[in-house]
Amino acid sequence: MQVIFHIDEPAKWPMVAGNVKNLLNYYADQQQSVRVEVLVNGPAVEATAQGSHQAPTAVTEILAAGENVTLAVCQNALNGLAIKPERLVAGVTIVPAGVVELAEKQAAGYQYIKP
Repeated sequence: MQVIFHIDEPAKWPMVAGNVKNLLNYYADQQQSVRVEVLVNGPAVEATAQGSHQAPTAVTEILAAGENVTLAVCQNALNGLAIKPERLVAGVTIVPAGVVELAEKQAAGYQYIKP
């Protein structure tokens, strides 16, 4: 199973972190592998910057979820919010454009979820 979660609203961070945890637990109980990417764009990218007060717990939980989980941030959103890549928390992956990443992952068979 391959799943891409899409978050662009800061208020949804706790829900996304909970959804990722629940999905991983379900597939672990079923002894099935799962690959998860959390794609962040829009105002939600602020939470991935060091020192952000937006949703640091949720970001930390996602980054600590395991090797089969990627937290990807849209470069266009970073540019729009004037966040430099060196300000991002360790472990975040930068993708050139969130919309392109979503389209490509769906074309590759990822299931799309937007809480």
